[in-house]
Amino acid sequence: PDLLAIGNLADAARAIEIIVEQGEGARGDWIKSHFGRFVGILEDLLAVQAADPGFDPARPVEPAY
Repeated sequence: PDLLAIGNLADAARAIEIIVEQGEGARGDWIKSHFGRFVGILEDLLAVQAADPGFDPARPVEPAY
């Protein structure tokens, strides 16, 4: 999937247009929809965690406050 850099309001509006064009996958070819892409990411994460239970996709960070 393409990643878009969002630097201003016009960029954000274009990104929203793309999401709307992809659809939410309620009917039809939901695999290619915006929702379907997130399902694919979840499936990949679960597969990696099953293969390596110690895998942690997050990085430790300090709060900014």
